Amino acid sequence: MRESQTSIAAWADETFGPAVSLESIAVRAQKELTELVEKCATADKAIATNSWIGDEKRHMAAEEAADVVIVLARIFESCGIDMHATIDRKMAINRARRWVLDGNGHGQHVEEP
Repeated sequence: MRESQTSIAAWADETFGPAVSLESIAVRAQKELTELVEKCATADKAIATNSWIGDEKRHMAAEEAADVVIVLARIFESCGIDMHATIDRKMAINRARRWVLDGNGHGQHVEEP
């Protein structure tokens, strides 16, 4: 990845002005996530019907996923915390957890006493 959380946050601050709070960034991320859900639903429908536009719709969903990551990078930068190191630490925790699967390719971790 050529961009970093620092370059993304700097661009966002220059383009939109400084974020007023972490909460305001999270609210924006929630809006972007809603758009991602909509694009993914559209892509799923196109793929399910073997539509020739399925590839285009998947790319559009990926673009929305990138928007979510871009917004979230501002949170990490605002907190002064390295995004990639935090993800690595969190993945180590996730890999050590036990999970209850939901049958749809997802799950919830089991709370340990």
